[in-house]
Amino acid sequence: SVTRTATALLLKILSNIQKRPEELKYRRIRKENKQISGGVLVARGALALLTAVGFEPAEEGERSCLQRSHLLSAGG
Repeated sequence: SVTRTATALLLKILSNIQKRPEELKYRRIRKENKQISGGVLVARGALALLTAVGFEPAEEGERSCLQRSHLLSAGG
């Protein structure tokens, strides 16, 4: 289901950030990525969740993305 797919991908995204918070590649999500556009952003509430944990709209050249500028520590 859409919800199950989105949940699994969101958990992976957040887990990667927690494991390696200094790596920008884990803190940037390209909206046109097929897994993101078709597996995460289609789920109701997914964008709100990403915003709640600190992702903000950003531009990467001509690409639209979401970026988390501050680090996610193990404590929260």
